[in-house]
Amino acid sequence: MAAFAEFLATHDRWPEAAEWVDRALLHAPNEKTALRLRTEIRKARLPARQAGHSTPVTGSPLHSAVRWSTALIRRAVGKA
Repeated sequence: MAAFAEFLATHDRWPEAAEWVDRALLHAPNEKTALRLRTEIRKARLPARQAGHSTPVTGSPLHSAVRWSTALIRRAVGKA
């Protein structure tokens, strides 16, 4: 999963890569490639998208953090 996320990132498909990074970290929280990509995504403040949205959702940083947290929790409990 992390390798696929890295592939997407190299093709500038960051929103999709972010989703795969989430999946990889849920499966293996200490996966080095996924952790590195997560750091790159956050440092660059790249846009993220919620599952099912074709365009990035914009808003305040707090809204973005809530959205990421909620999406991650949904994936963890299998409701995504």
